Parts: sequence; C-alpha cells; structure tokens
Amino acid sequence: MILKAVGKEKTIPHLHEKDSESLCD
Repeated sequence: MILKAVGKEKTIPHLHEKDSESLCD
C-alpha cells in the first residue's frame, strides 16, 4: 500500500495529499 502511494506520488504529485490522508487514516 505504501509503495503504491509512493508510485502515485511520483506520477501525480497533486494526488499525494489525498494518498497521505489515506495512509494517515
């Protein structure tokens, strides 16, 4: 899950915030 978020973050930076919230949750 974390690796997936990292990959998304590099691909879509503006989505990083959303992923961060999910990981935080």
